[in-house]
Amino acid sequence: MNISHELDVRQSPSLLRRPSSRGTLVSEDSAYQGPSLNDTQEEPLDRQSLYPSNNSKTTKTFNSAHQSRNLLLKGGLRWVGTLVLTALIALTLRIYEAKNNFPAHEKTVFNTIITAWIVGWGLNLFEACKESASIMRWRILAEAPHTKKEVDLILAIESLLSVFTLGRKSFRKPKMLIPCILWLLWNLIAQVAVASVSLTYTLDDGTSWKDTYSTDGMVNAPNLTTYFRGKRPLTHESDQDVAHTYGEVAQDHCEPYEDIAQVYNSTEAHQYFCRRLPGMNEYAYRFNEYNINDTIRAYASFTNRVITASSGKCYKYDQLEGTKPTLGKDVYGHMAAWNNTFSNSSNYRSNILIPASSEGGTATVYIYRGLKLPSEDEENACGDRCIWLWAHRTSISLDSSSTFFQCPITISEVSNATKPFYHVPDSVARMAAASISLQGRWSGHSDNKIWTQYQFYPVFNRWETHHLEDEKAGSNMAEFALRSLAVMAERNPIIQIPSQVPHLGTRLKVYNHWRYLLILLLCIVAGHFALFVAAIWLARSVVVADNSFVTVAKLLSGAVRQSQDSEEGHDAVSPSYTRERFVYGPLALEDESFVLALSEKVKTLKQWPGGRHLDVIRLDSY
Repeated sequence: MNISHELDVRQSPSLLRRPSSRGTLVSEDSAYQGPSLNDTQEEPLDRQSLYPSNNSKTTKTFNSAHQSRNLLLKGGLRWVGTLVLTALIALTLRIYEAKNNFPAHEKTVFNTIITAWIVGWGLNLFEACKESASIMRWRILAEAPHTKKEVDLILAIESLLSVFTLGRKSFRKPKMLIPCILWLLWNLIAQVAVASVSLTYTLDDGTSWKDTYSTDGMVNAPNLTTYFRGKRPLTHESDQDVAHTYGEVAQDHCEPYEDIAQVYNSTEAHQYFCRRLPGMNEYAYRFNEYNINDTIRAYASFTNRVITASSGKCYKYDQLEGTKPTLGKDVYGHMAAWNNTFSNSSNYRSNILIPASSEGGTATVYIYRGLKLPSEDEENACGDRCIWLWAHRTSISLDSSSTFFQCPITISEVSNATKPFYHVPDSVARMAAASISLQGRWSGHSDNKIWTQYQFYPVFNRWETHHLEDEKAGSNMAEFALRSLAVMAERNPIIQIPSQVPHLGTRLKVYNHWRYLLILLLCIVAGHFALFVAAIWLARSVVVADNSFVTVAKLLSGAVRQSQDSEEGHDAVSPSYTRERFVYGPLALEDESFVLALSEKVKTLKQWPGGRHLDVIRLDSY
């Protein structure tokens, strides 16, 4: 509230006062008999001696409730500013957290915005503290007498340096020292709290596929036309060897799935996926694309293109009872081979030759029985992208019974392959389907190569089939085929195609699910509210003067004039001069009016009725 600085009881008929027999100023319609406002004055002060230039008689009635409402409105607007800035900080963090990953230029924009909010927030809190200090200083000055130096520091209490100096000079006055320390700590905590907001979140620059965002452009994708070694296509011998090697070197972990949609929607960079259910053994690979600058393939863009390998119904055959494998030559007479006779429950009977070099004790041998390359073999094909494979499981010795498995292994087309370069050719699919049994070796003559091949796996090997049923043997074949394709896609030469380009971005993370940040924001908002309400409550008992240099100058003019009079009448070091103490409040004049002053003649709050400046007095404005 902008108040004036003089009091005049004669300006309001309803508040006219008459001196009582005891010298107390009393309203004509009041029976108040409290202490006189003039009790401390040895002789009346004249208005002209205090304010010689003030000839105004315009007055206003001081009203504590009205003053508190005005201060509450002003402080409330400042608090609303803090509340709005708090909301803007939280909203900005929430928006950028929801972006997940964003480019470098948006990181700059975010830093600019959040810095602006936090700086404005801190300045607003700092100004709020200064305003509260400017209100409370009048209560401090009205509570007790103070030296001129203390008055000077209290009037400048908006400055923290003045508060520190006041506390230092009031070392032996706990009632002054403790509030100074508490006020300094309050300001320190407020600024530390503001600065701590930036410690509740982090901006992490991306390093992997989890930290990417996408734009249109050219990407690196695998060349799927055949198996390569380096950048060159392979011979028939080498590509079969590479197809098998890729199946061996793939990662052993596969991510389970129950529905193919889980493969499409997965946000993890699994090398391949597996579905092992009763009657269903299927394995899937999702193709990835890479930024052309990502030479180490650190951050992939997951596509919606998937290829699968699966096993159909497998057939199980047992070694014919009463027979033993015989050692002889293969049908071409080129190498020693075991001739195994087998049958099934349907009385189907046949035999199969397995080279002695591919047999062993307790082991499993996977067999590709085709005479031609898998891509050309129609006799052992079960479809354009399907091959029949065999597995022979031997017992502890070759004299014991053994088991044969025959399984169809199918490689699917690439799903969502809208461009030719997305397809895996049938020849590559069949090669992968047979890869668990391939060696890249042939028999016969170079002009008539026989491509029947075998792969031996001893007991306890990952692909060995002991204690497995026929369905699990087929599962081994299908999984190996998919692993071969997965590694081929990762190691084949790259081609550049138009697609969604992945870029490493920046991710905003708010610590502990916003708990620390929200607690900090709420504490600052609540602390600001408590501060200005406490300041208004403490100041309700005193007249809060205008916060202007003119007001302060006028209040000090009387004290300065009083000090000059003291110097003229006393020695500068006399006790009466050095013991001058000043109090702020209304001061009665000789014409029974009042003026706000800093003077030795002013009563302290305790000396006023009810410990507060009276609401019934009227203040002359200037």
